Amino acid sequence: MKAFKKLIPVFSDGRLVSFESPAKAAYWEGFELSADEIPSADNSHGIYALFDPADAQLDDYDGVLVELDTYGVIVIGETGLRAEHALIISWDDAGVAYYYARRFGPGDATRAAACMSPKWAYLYALNADRAPRDDTRSAACSDAKTAYMYAYDVDHRAPRDDTRAAACMSPKWAYEYALNIDCEPRDDTRAAACKSPEYAYLYACDVDGEPRDDTRAAACKSPKWAYMYACEVDDAPRDDTRAAACKSPKWAYEYARDVDHAPHDSTRAAACRDAEQACLYARYVDHAPRDDTRAAAYRNEQTAHWYARNLED
Repeated sequence: MKAFKKLIPVFSDGRLVSFESPAKAAYWEGFELSADEIPSADNSHGIYALFDPADAQLDDYDGVLVELDTYGVIVIGETGLRAEHALIISWDDAGVAYYYARRFGPGDATRAAACMSPKWAYLYALNADRAPRDDTRSAACSDAKTAYMYAYDVDHRAPRDDTRAAACMSPKWAYEYALNIDCEPRDDTRAAACKSPEYAYLYACDVDGEPRDDTRAAACKSPKWAYMYACEVDDAPRDDTRAAACKSPKWAYEYARDVDHAPHDSTRAAACRDAEQACLYARYVDHAPRDDTRAAAYRNEQTAHWYARNLED
């Protein structure tokens, strides 16, 4: 059965001869490994690996992604397995090139191999070359995150058109670039951030430091971020942010409580689509029972009791 994990390359006489586990001192002799005990449902033994090579759990480990052929007794989990035996059948050549350069020094061949991957190109520049180069930067710029990291760590926070343009492929990294590299707002980074309601709000808060129609309109694509924009950026109610918040009973209630500081027919009607939010609206916004909030609360036995106890006793 195929599975994936991260391992550290081992070199001898300038050649890749094996891998070792970063978490435990396990040496893969001949690219194979056997568990110290047969895995079972009653123990935690076995060679751990994941089904998905893109699983976020792998981010917690150093090393190179390898593909395994697992066999023998295998205990299957939700996202991975524990195997009695495993054989490494392939690995990330760009990562191996990076580790080789870390061990033996940078060179054209390993740099070119590392540049097949944005991540390894960035790490090569940072830890092997320890200096920026056009080839590693260009490779890092094929991914928004590594372009930002290159600008921050390798170019030492010096803004450049190429790293900025690459960071702008992602709302998150466009925002981070504006905040930490440019240290000022720009139309291109703002436009990229506005592709996400969350990062439009953050851009307005942390980069622009003031409200704008474009960041507000982007934030209003989400009830939560419309509410946050009204609270933290506008610091005042508006029809557009209220209407966006009213797409969710929760954020309609919170808008009435924290932004309007008063009841409003639209926020009450939105809150009444959920029994719990209707109760909260009646208690903390209206401060009194009403037929509409009562009717909403009484759709659920538990909230009906709460409403009666807190508002009608």
